[in-house]
Amino acid sequence: MTTSADTSQSMQHVSFLTGGGAMDALFRSMDWTGTPLGPPSMWPLPLKTLVGVMLGADQPMFVGWGPDHILLYNDSYAAILADRHPQSLGRAFFDVWPEVRADLTPLFQQVSAGQAIHMDDIELFLDRPGKPNEAHFTFSYTPVRDESGAVAGLFCACMETSVQILAERALREAEASERNRLWVLTEDLLARANFEGHMSAVNPAWTTLLGWPEAHLLATPYLNFMHPDDADISFAAIEAMARTGKPTRFENRIATTAGEWTSIDWTVSPEPGGLNFIAIGRDLTDAKHVERMKTEFVATVSHELRTPLTSITGSLGLLSGGAAGALPDRAARLCCKDWRQSEVGCRSAPIRRLLRNGG
Repeated sequence: MTTSADTSQSMQHVSFLTGGGAMDALFRSMDWTGTPLGPPSMWPLPLKTLVGVMLGADQPMFVGWGPDHILLYNDSYAAILADRHPQSLGRAFFDVWPEVRADLTPLFQQVSAGQAIHMDDIELFLDRPGKPNEAHFTFSYTPVRDESGAVAGLFCACMETSVQILAERALREAEASERNRLWVLTEDLLARANFEGHMSAVNPAWTTLLGWPEAHLLATPYLNFMHPDDADISFAAIEAMARTGKPTRFENRIATTAGEWTSIDWTVSPEPGGLNFIAIGRDLTDAKHVERMKTEFVATVSHELRTPLTSITGSLGLLSGGAAGALPDRAARLCCKDWRQSEVGCRSAPIRRLLRNGG
């Protein structure tokens, strides 16, 4: 029977256990006679070489050796094991990680058949105190062959990416929540549509502004909602967007359930892939109302200005021409001056525009 003294003496001759970390010391102090691997001095040369490389590496690594994939690992992988370290060293892999047997057994079988495996992201659910159960890893499994050329184990270099993956997902979910909030609350019309004439998604503003229920909007070609006089310009803009791949703007009128027409200013932009586009429509009712009020105001003001300006100019002309008899010199000079200024004022560009808009 091998004693602890014999084991300690044999460990003095295993120079490959010189990684310099805590695992180096653990490898040296462990009694390996109780494991399927036996003392490190008797390990196959490929295993010794691989363990030496592994112990000197900063990246998390492990070796699974033999039919049971006896677990050997470095300091960085010990952090992944959490409270399963240090008792995991020298035990069968799936005795250490029973919860991932169903996920990893097919991969281990592929490696045992000589096939290397690399995955940028694998999702595993691990029982580790103080950490989320959901864990993510980037890893590669490489077959390791013994002196005879047979696959005797696997080598894994990995990196846990759980924090990054979960943070990115939380960010995406937050962004999606914000998009959904805007989708629901915005007064603008939002839609996803294809170039064949149908919408696949509409926001609640369509029903609020136009009255149409969502199911009817999705089941009916969007041409049916357009004013017939606006169909050509609308489809020409959509075809230009499809051809150039650039956002396009146009204006048309959309029917309401009340039988009226609402003017909409559209911005449409193609999605990647060229099958669908996003449409954003802004109600122009208020803008057109303001423009109409502005036009009416200008017309009213110009009409009110036209009559007194004409009357004043004519009266000054008569006075300057002597219609009221001879005026004192100072009064005659003032009338002439005011008449000329009124004539110039009526010919000025702003006044002409104002009077013309009111005519």
